Formats: sequence, structure tokens, C-alpha cells
Amino acid sequence: MKAWTSYIHNDPIPWLLEGHDPAITYAALVHLFEKQEQDPDVLEARQRIAHSTPIKTLLQHQAQDGYWGEPSQYLNARFTGTAWRILLALELGLDPKHPQVQHAAQFLLQAAYHKDLHGFVSRHNSSTIAPCYTGDLLWIFLQCGLYEHPYVQEAIQWVLQHMQFHDGVETVDNPDDGCFGRHTCIRAILPVLRAFSCLPDHGRTDDTIHLVDQCVEFLLIHHVYKRSHNLSKPMHSKMTQLTFPYFYYPDLLYSLFVLTTLGIHDERMHDAMTYLLNKQDRDGRWKMQRLYNERSKHDVFPAVVTIEERMKPSKWITLKALTVIKRFYEQEVDE
Repeated sequence: MKAWTSYIHNDPIPWLLEGHDPAITYAALVHLFEKQEQDPDVLEARQRIAHSTPIKTLLQHQAQDGYWGEPSQYLNARFTGTAWRILLALELGLDPKHPQVQHAAQFLLQAAYHKDLHGFVSRHNSSTIAPCYTGDLLWIFLQCGLYEHPYVQEAIQWVLQHMQFHDGVETVDNPDDGCFGRHTCIRAILPVLRAFSCLPDHGRTDDTIHLVDQCVEFLLIHHVYKRSHNLSKPMHSKMTQLTFPYFYYPDLLYSLFVLTTLGIHDERMHDAMTYLLNKQDRDGRWKMQRLYNERSKHDVFPAVVTIEERMKPSKWITLKALTVIKRFYEQEVDE
């Protein structure tokens, strides 16, 4: 079997580390060089992340109660609200123990929890719970070490009780429901799977393991990014447009990253791996095809910080792609 590096046209790692961006350095050390969190170089890079310009920009002007902007718009203010800022800060490698992150997490726990629905809602006066936002918020709380909080426990139970995996089912109560209609939204699956992949060991019960298995199988029957009933087409055009961070609209790289984080290696992932490999340029780099805050290239949401340029080689996407390729093909060699 071929070594994973043989799938890359050239070695882009020196390019990744040019400029000494602490967030890129930290991610490369952990994911590509497999350094432990207590390694001195890893610790030094992570400490520098907190002082980087993107992080300082994201965290400035935090209100005394832990939020940014309008407190009730923690998720609705896409992508400037409190939840989005913390999601991005954590994506960029900021230590979840950072006091401003912890303060914001405590605010979000109180602001998003709905006492009657026993879970998290996307806005203050909402009467419904969406699995996508629940997954994103759970990921924040689990990163911040809040698994034991009763609100987090209730939200986990909500997911276990309500998550659906419809694949073209016409007999559901509301076939056109955006989350749980005839076809469960990929935006419901991925955030929940990412969150549940972060559960502590004592949180990996038979029920949570079963739910993770269901999410994984849902992705695999779709060959990661395709329509299960027509594997010649992607499930959505945005699934083939690489972006970082993933946020509201996921892509195939996000799916592959979560699957390989869980150690999943399945023949139904090969199409997506081939598609990903074919997107690298002659220098072994991948482009930012879609900005995280754009609905389309002519329709963008406000953003607190810009992450690289559209249609230019992206260090973040290249790093994520290399991580997925390394995980997938090393496991193939081991098998």
C-alpha cells in the first residue's frame, strides 16, 4: 500500500508553516506531526494563539455578562453573534479554558436553554429546537468541559430522543420540514456527530454510541457527500465547495474530517477522497472555494474576521485536507 504522502503532489507543509501563524502551527503539530498537547512546542503555539490578531479581534468588546452585540441574537446574528465568535475562536485553536471563552459559554448556557423544551434554542423567543444549532452549542459546551452541566445533559437527551435519519421517507408527518422531513438535513447530522464525537469516556453510553453509529452510517450511505438515491450527484452544490470554517453550510471535507476523527475507514469514503485529491493544485495545495460567511459569492453575511481569500490557496483547507488524507491512508496501510 502507498504511504499517505504519495497522494500529495508536493510537500505543502513548509508553506503551511511560513509566517508562523500560531493557529496553523498548532494544528499542524497536533494533526500532522501527532504531537501531544503537553509538548512544549504545542503549548507555546497555543499560548500565542490567544494573542493573535484574529482572536483579539473576535474577543474584543465582550460585554460584562459574556456576550457580544445584542444578547438575544447569539445565533441569529450570523456570523457576528456570541455563539459564532466562540465557534470560530475554538476552530482557530484557542484554548477552551481561556476566561473569555468560559464566560461566553456560561452566558450561552443560560441564554439558549429553554426550560419547557429541555434543550437549546437558536433565539430567545423560539418555540422549537433545531438539531444543527443544538449540535454546534453542544460542541462549544463539551469543548469547554461542561458535560456535567444539567442543561447539557438535557440537550444530549433531547438529541437521543428526537434525532431522525430519514432518507427519502414520504410517510413522515411533515415531509417538507427542513430538519426532519422526507430527508434529514445534512446540517442536522454533521454538527450532532461532531459534538457527540467529543463526549468524555463516561459519556459514551450504549445510547450515544448507537446515535454516533447512525450518524456515521447516514453519511456513508451517501458516500459522504452524494445523493443516496443518485450517487452520480452531490446532495447539495455547497458540499463540493471547500470552505473554512464550516459553520452553517458544510462541505465534503468537513464530513471527512469528522469521520476520520472517529477513526472511520470505509470503502464508501473512497469517492469523496478521490474528489478531494483531485482538488489539489500542482503544489499540493487546496483553494478556498467559498467563504464561511457567504450564501453565494454575491450574497454574504457580515463577518468579524476574514479567513483567507476566496479562490486562493488556503492554508486552513490544505491543513484539513492533509489531515484527512493522512488519517485515511495510514489506516488503509494498517489494515
